[in-house]
Amino acid sequence: MPPQNVPFRIFGGDLSGREMYLSLSLQVFWLLVMLAAGRTMERRALKHVVIQGG
Repeated sequence: MPPQNVPFRIFGGDLSGREMYLSLSLQVFWLLVMLAAGRTMERRALKHVVIQGG
């Protein structure tokens, strides 16, 4: 089941009960993974930023 159609499937009534909660928890898991990866990459990139005054 592709994750991009989970909200539509919930709204349409195709997903309910345990399957709905599993699908939503999988999306929350990937949201947290991507946020953590983004923050880590941002911190590493900011160590290399040089700001020059003018």
